[in-house]
Amino acid sequence: MLREVYARDGGQCTFVSADGRRCAARDWLEVHHHGTPYARGGAATADNLRLACRAHNAMYAERDFGRSYMLRKVQQVRAERASAAYPQANARPLQQLPFPDGAS
Repeated sequence: MLREVYARDGGQCTFVSADGRRCAARDWLEVHHHGTPYARGGAATADNLRLACRAHNAMYAERDFGRSYMLRKVQQVRAERASAAYPQANARPLQQLPFPDGAS
């Protein structure tokens, strides 16, 4: 199905501006659920999917879910990634960490 979407969309972002120009991006493409978002029950079918560059996919997400919701989701994901990458950073508060020379 993804190959079908890629071929249909010509391996290019499908966003078209108000003046009729299509986005020329061919890198960092993501699959966007165009008709009904996946989170709202949208089907993962070729008819409901299209290619979008990262910037335009983010724009569509803000349109579909609202800017404040998307900002909260981005912050949540960043916090989860930071916690997973540095689990020891959350083990003790900074005030409890010893100084390198043993002084306090």
